[in-house]
Amino acid sequence: MAYTWINVKQPYRIGVKNFTQRFLDNIFVVKAKFRTLSPVAVCSDETDVILKNNKPIVVYKHFTDNNGKPVIPASSVKGFIATYHTIAINDPNRTADLFGTMGLMSRVLFSNLKPTQFNLKIVRIGRQWPPRRRGSGVKVYLASQLLSPTNSQEIYVEAIPENIVLTTLITITNATERDLVELLASMGVHPQGNKPIRLGRAKGLGMGRIKVDELEIYKNLFIRKEQIDSKNYIAKAGEILDNEWSRIKDAFH
Repeated sequence: MAYTWINVKQPYRIGVKNFTQRFLDNIFVVKAKFRTLSPVAVCSDETDVILKNNKPIVVYKHFTDNNGKPVIPASSVKGFIATYHTIAINDPNRTADLFGTMGLMSRVLFSNLKPTQFNLKIVRIGRQWPPRRRGSGVKVYLASQLLSPTNSQEIYVEAIPENIVLTTLITITNATERDLVELLASMGVHPQGNKPIRLGRAKGLGMGRIKVDELEIYKNLFIRKEQIDSKNYIAKAGEILDNEWSRIKDAFH
């Protein structure tokens, strides 16, 4: 289970100096479609025991919404994009100001990440071992292809299959153009091809890889939403990734 550490100034969000006011003003709305590049599993606290080859196995159930449909919860979406913001932007004050910290609410609001299809697959992940060494910064896993677990533990998860479209709505309040550009960079958005990012379980086995498939950006004028040209914002997001690429490349593959 290969992994490495991305050097950042501070991997934890702490107090914010000169934070942005939390008003419902100057709102950007991002409609994003991601595509799964490998199975994605974000599990609930429920398990099943089923028979496989006449042997009992443990299956961790996927998280579902109130209608019983599998989704990636908004809290998980916020969490992994905030982590990528920490990696790409490398400014703990900026990350805390945008995504919140102790005593300061987030200015970025997420909806659940919803798959357009609901046929889950069962994937064996075995026992997930913790890292065997410590490092400073943010830990990222390196497997870019789906691997089989090396231990014999019969532990499985329900997963959203590869090549499935996932949709979410992201709202940034009291936003600047810089906020929007940094958010796009954190999502791996690049004019020459969007970069994969990861979430969920068994990332060390190559699971959880997704990338942005389509984007629409709107300026919310309260009375109406006006779609804006995203090319300039995407180009600036790409510049952030290019400028930091030697440091962050292991996180975006």
